[in-house]
Amino acid sequence: MSTRSAASAGLTATAFLLLLGLAACGGGETPHADASAANAGGAVDACALLTQADASGLFGEPATSESTSDLVPNQLGKCSWQWKNPDPKVSEIKGVQLIVWNGPQYYSPPDGADSLQIGDHGYILAHGQFKSMNIGWVQNGKTYSLVYEHDYIEISTGATNHAPDSVDKLESLAKTISGRV
Repeated sequence: MSTRSAASAGLTATAFLLLLGLAACGGGETPHADASAANAGGAVDACALLTQADASGLFGEPATSESTSDLVPNQLGKCSWQWKNPDPKVSEIKGVQLIVWNGPQYYSPPDGADSLQIGDHGYILAHGQFKSMNIGWVQNGKTYSLVYEHDYIEISTGATNHAPDSVDKLESLAKTISGRV
């Protein structure tokens, strides 16, 4: 597996683990895997909430869309954007994803998360060797999950970028999305 593929897999794995954690906190019923259950609360155009211009502004680079056709039960919408560095000397990927869940029961702040004033209640968590940030909040009976990942590795040395990404920029983006809801 190439270093670039490994970095992309890191973003996918982070989003997948977040999805598993949120789904596990979804209440006592086991979700059914049919499309009507996923849209029981009405589909949400997540890319109208998290736009390409938003993602490009967050990255400081032009964002491209990622496939979002893989909704799971009780997801009302999902939108993903990323940027891949074209420099062959580094493996660098920035990605941001918004998932809208059908109900407040999908809100589950991870250990170590800080409270964030957004919606009815929210949290923010910034962590990891690769710059990863998660913001979750409840608003109008739905749970919103915003995940940002910045993977950077120098190919020749294996060095990673330790410069922090802007938590303030992601907080501001989450509040902009909240205002669009």
